Amino acid sequence: MERLKLVLQYFQSNSESISNGICIVLALVSVKLYTSFDFKCPCLPQYNKLYSLGVMIIPPIILFFLGVLINRHTGVMMDEWMRPVGNRSKNPAVVK
Repeated sequence: MERLKLVLQYFQSNSESISNGICIVLALVSVKLYTSFDFKCPCLPQYNKLYSLGVMIIPPIILFFLGVLINRHTGVMMDEWMRPVGNRSKNPAVVK
């Protein structure tokens, strides 16, 4: 019970904890999807590569980009890079 309280306090105190929680939930959902479907190789050489890409590579790439989009720092960096070119300089503390 104390562990649950510590986890809840961490999520309430940390500003990025919501995005981390969403990423964890997405990872758990993907694991559940992988375990619910039986992996059956089509055993046709021309389809093996396409099938393995669809099952093992594309979902992690999608989850990676979702994590990048959810991250708060990505939005700040994009705002900084989209500032108009002019007399205003970019903030070096934000863009490294």
